[in-house]
Amino acid sequence: MTLTTWIKSALLTLLLATTSTANASYSLNPVVTQVNRLRARHGADPVAYSETICTSAQAWADHLGHSGALAHSDGVYGENLAYYGGQRTRLTNITSAAMLTSAVDMWYSEIDLYDFKHPAFSPSTAHFTQLVWQGSTEIGYGLTQVGTSVYIVMQFYKRGNVNARFEANVFPLRNISIPTPMPQPPMQPPMQPLPQPPMQPMQPMQPLQPMQPMQPMQPVQPVQPVQPVQPVQPAQPMQPVEPVPQPMQPAQPMQPVEPVPQSPLPQQPMQPAQPVQPVEPMTPHDVPVGSSGTVASAASGVALVFWTLVALTCVSVLVV
Repeated sequence: MTLTTWIKSALLTLLLATTSTANASYSLNPVVTQVNRLRARHGADPVAYSETICTSAQAWADHLGHSGALAHSDGVYGENLAYYGGQRTRLTNITSAAMLTSAVDMWYSEIDLYDFKHPAFSPSTAHFTQLVWQGSTEIGYGLTQVGTSVYIVMQFYKRGNVNARFEANVFPLRNISIPTPMPQPPMQPPMQPLPQPPMQPMQPMQPLQPMQPMQPMQPVQPVQPVQPVQPVQPAQPMQPVEPVPQPMQPAQPMQPVEPVPQSPLPQQPMQPAQPVQPVEPMTPHDVPVGSSGTVASAASGVALVFWTLVALTCVSVLVV
C-alpha cells in the first residue's frame, strides 16, 4: 500500500461520512447504508465498513485508471466494478457519493435477471448476487478519475458467488420495512463503454529464414596432465678457500756487464792485385782416360781459381 492510496482512501471515507447529518436514522456513510438497505430486502445481515478493504479497493481503482481497462484483481475479496464516462468536472464529496450509490443501484438492478427458483451463478447477475450475499460481512470501496473517466471498485469479505452455495446465501425478496434513503444529488450520466481505438490491420508475418545447419563440433582433445615439477634442491653454501701464503723471494741484484773494449783494427796497406796468370788450356791428349788422379787435380785447380777471384772482388769492395 502506497501513501497516496492510503490518503485517497482516508479522504474518501471522511468525505462520504460527512455527506449526511440531517436524518438521524440514516447512517453517516451513505454507501454502506445503501448496500445494507438493499441487503435488508432479502433478509441478509448488514455489512460493516472496513478500512483495510477500502485501501485495497482504492489501490485497484488507481490501477484501472492507469491501465484504462476494466479487469478484476482476482484477490482474496469478492469484487464489483463500474465505469463512468463523460465526467467533465472534477469529483467532489457529493458527486463521489452519488457515483458510488449509483453504482450500487446499477449492480442491484440485475435482480430482474436472477432466477430464484434455480439459484446458480450467471455472469449477467454476478454483481447482484455478490451485493446481497449473506456470507459477506465487510466491504470497502474506492474510485479514481482519469480525464473524463471514473473507475469504481467495491470489494467484499467474505467473497460471494461460490458454486453450490447460492440457495443458502441469496434470498428472495421479503416484505420488510425499508428505511427511506436520504436525498441524492442528480444522477450522473449512465455508464458509457470504454472507448476502443480502431483496430489496425495486422501486418502479414514475414516467413522466417530457415536456420543454417549447425556445424558438428570438433572433439575436444584431452588435456595432457601436467607433470609435477620436481622441487629444486637448495644450493650448498660455498666453502671459503683458504689463501695459500706465498713467501716472496728477494730479487737478485743485477750484475753489471763489463764493456768490451773496442780496439781499432790496424789498416794494412792494400797490396796490388797480382795479375791473373792465364791457364793453359788442357788438351784431351794431356789427360789419360781412366786416370782419376789427373781429373781430381784439374778440378782442384778450377776451384782455386774461382775462390781467388771471389777474394779479390771482396778486397776491391773494401778498398772502395
